[in-house]
Amino acid sequence: MATNNNYPDKPGYGTLFYQAPEHKKHPQGPDFTGHLVLDMDYKAGERVNFGLWQKETKQGTTMFSVREDNWLKKKKLEEQQPKEVTPGYARNKVKYGDDDNSIPF
Repeated sequence: MATNNNYPDKPGYGTLFYQAPEHKKHPQGPDFTGHLVLDMDYKAGERVNFGLWQKETKQGTTMFSVREDNWLKKKKLEEQQPKEVTPGYARNKVKYGDDDNSIPF
């Protein structure tokens, strides 16, 4: 995982930088390049949703801040997790004091 001091890698986040035509390796090269550090595992063919914000760097160039939009996937995973259920026949625990007068028998 490559790290840039100005834009540190964080799970679920990434950056895209504008590539000026004179800096492209090929005329048909991408207009923006960058990376996204995924927060979750994905299967081949699974759609990865993300949000994109246009920002300006300190040098005045255009960049996009990218964030993985996985809240729906996390919610579905949480719903699949087994939940602890209190049985209906379970009695509430009654706390008694230290003196003998509070004992019910």
